[in-house]
Amino acid sequence: MLDGLSRRVLFATCSVTLSACASACAAPSPLRSSPAPVHGLGGAAPYVSLAPPSAPGPPPADLSPAVRHLPPRVYVAVARAVHIIDPRTYRVVGSVPVDRRPRFVIPSWDLTTLWVNHRHGLVPIDPRTGRAGRTISVAAADLLFTPDGRHALGVADRRIDVRDPHTMRLRRSIPLPCDLRGADFAADGSLVAACAGHLIRVDPGRAKVTQIRRLPRGRPYDVKSSPDGTLFYVSDPADGGVWTFTAHHLRSTAFIPTGAGAHSLIPARGVLYVTNRAEGSVSVIDLSTRRVVRHWRLPGDSAPRLGSVSADGRVLWLSDRRHNLVYAVSTTTGALLHTIRVGRPHGIRVFPHPGRHSLGHTYR
Repeated sequence: MLDGLSRRVLFATCSVTLSACASACAAPSPLRSSPAPVHGLGGAAPYVSLAPPSAPGPPPADLSPAVRHLPPRVYVAVARAVHIIDPRTYRVVGSVPVDRRPRFVIPSWDLTTLWVNHRHGLVPIDPRTGRAGRTISVAAADLLFTPDGRHALGVADRRIDVRDPHTMRLRRSIPLPCDLRGADFAADGSLVAACAGHLIRVDPGRAKVTQIRRLPRGRPYDVKSSPDGTLFYVSDPADGGVWTFTAHHLRSTAFIPTGAGAHSLIPARGVLYVTNRAEGSVSVIDLSTRRVVRHWRLPGDSAPRLGSVSADGRVLWLSDRRHNLVYAVSTTTGALLHTIRVGRPHGIRVFPHPGRHSLGHTYR
């Protein structure tokens, strides 16, 4: 059983996502807005400025020593590449070619490697140099790391492949009753995942599915644990909201309406951001009250999909495949700070991110 600190680390270090860009300039679009001075923020400091600083400030104190020296970057997966955005200037500063369409950028458990997955392989990127290593022929629609760092879990068609976390050599496979969607770890190290109208629990140590629960209605998509490990939040695009389930018995306790097409769950400091893809909005759930406390609509017919929060908690980064855009949104006001035109972005993640370790891609 993990202690309270470990649960907070579990929740805060869910990994790294990609943010993509096909050009180095911001989109000349009506969605663009200029950064505005700010206002109160319930993060590391009560008042901050959202304008890009002229020089980088000190890194957040809760960054691991392994990554504290790295500059903040936003990684975006696009067609045949991973683009790298400087969050201070909102410009693409690098691009890593990937042979096939990449899905996500996933930090390794020890934070020394960024794994880029596509349908037929894993590409390692060194975050210090931005250079890609040799592709490993591993089919993984998703990649996670057990909390103790002993195993990598590659999600494939109706199975989870348990692999060496460094070499990705196969150790064993766990058959599943259906294809997994979102997943997150429980305090006991088991994996709880959305699976075709059900929640299932997988025990990596025993290599088996140990529990199956059907949703009251709808189809689950993303899964996130609460910071204290007592609940799981499960998004439901069909019903437009988020279910809560007890962590031990996986029993439904409540439904929180958020918006049409509730998609990704993005954890931050004391809140959970929910992208409502079908209505172009973001809902903010207060994790202490389990209620929606803010609801932000993006301009036009936006379709926010996946997202990641900056290490200091000031900016929410979102991808929109429908419009080939990446959004930077103020977490204080919900105002759109900037848009960046990219080529069909998928996964997006800020790196480095607070936490001692990464659990891989524990969100979708």
